[in-house]
Amino acid sequence: MKITDLLGNNIILNAKATSKQDILNQITGLMNKGGNISDLEKYRQDILEREKEGSTGVGEGVAIPHAKSSAVTKAGLAAMVLPNGVDFDSLDGQPAKIIFLIAVPATAQNEHLDILSKLSSMLMNPEVIEKLINSKTTGEFISSLDQEESKSSNDAPQNTGFDILAVTACPTGIAHTFMAAQALEESAKKLNISLKVETNGANGIKNLLTAEDIERAKAIIVAADKTVETSRFNGKKVIFENLKMSMTQKEKAEAIKKQLVVINQLLKKPENRLCADCKRTSPTWASVNLGVFVCINCSGCHREIGVH
Repeated sequence: MKITDLLGNNIILNAKATSKQDILNQITGLMNKGGNISDLEKYRQDILEREKEGSTGVGEGVAIPHAKSSAVTKAGLAAMVLPNGVDFDSLDGQPAKIIFLIAVPATAQNEHLDILSKLSSMLMNPEVIEKLINSKTTGEFISSLDQEESKSSNDAPQNTGFDILAVTACPTGIAHTFMAAQALEESAKKLNISLKVETNGANGIKNLLTAEDIERAKAIIVAADKTVETSRFNGKKVIFENLKMSMTQKEKAEAIKKQLVVINQLLKKPENRLCADCKRTSPTWASVNLGVFVCINCSGCHREIGVH
C-alpha cells in the first residue's frame, strides 16, 4: 500500500507543541480522529513504551514514532509539521520539525517496519523534508510525498551484476538500517558505481545478497552497528564501517561516501596500488578494513596501502 493511501487526511501543518509528550498526544489524537484507533489511551501507552526502547527521533529534523498495538483497528499514518521544531530526544540533538506516526494492528506481521523502511528512504532527501515542512496545504504535502514515492519505485536497481555489495544493520533494525542503505545508494549513484544493498532489520533480511552476487562483486561494505555474519564473504575485499546510532545522518553519509571513494579508486587503478611494506605493485589483497588495505604477503603488519 502506498504511503499516501495510509496517510489520508491525517495531517497537521504549522502545528505548535511545547514538548515531545505534547507532540505525541496531538498526533495520536489525530490518528484516533482518522478512525484507526479503538482505544486512544492504550495506543498512547504503547507508543510511549516503544520510545523507552530508544528515541524514534532519527535526526535531521525527522521523528517516526511507531508501535504495533491491540488498540489499532487498521494500519495508518499521521503527519505533523512543526516549523519551529520541538525537542524530541533525537539522536543528533536537533529539534524535530516533521513527525510521522505509524499505527499497525498487533496481529500484523511486520507491516509497520515495511512502512518505516519506505518512509526512512524517502526522508533521506533533505529537499523532500524541506518541501514537506514548507507545504502550504495538505494537498501540496501529499503531492510531494506521492512524487517521491513514485521516484523511489522507479529508481529501484534492475542490474543483475554489481561492482559493490553492502549490508546495513543496527541493533533495533528500524529507520537507521534503511537510512544507511539509502545513503549508500545515493553515494554510489553519484560515483557511477553499481551497488546492491542488503538490509538486516527487525523485519528480517531484505534484498538478500545471493551467492552469485557475492561471486561477481569486487568489494563489499558492511555498514552496521551490530555483528553481521560475514563468513559468506571469505576471499572478498570487505570494508567494515561502524555506523553508530548516535551518528547524524550527515555523518553516516560522509563516512559511507569516503569508503566508496576508496573502493572506486582501487577499482579504477589496480596497477597503482603499493604495499607499504614490500613495495610491490598490484599485489593480492588479503582483506580490506576501514580503508586499510593489507597485502597478502604482509598481512600480519596491517600497514596502510597508498593509492596514487
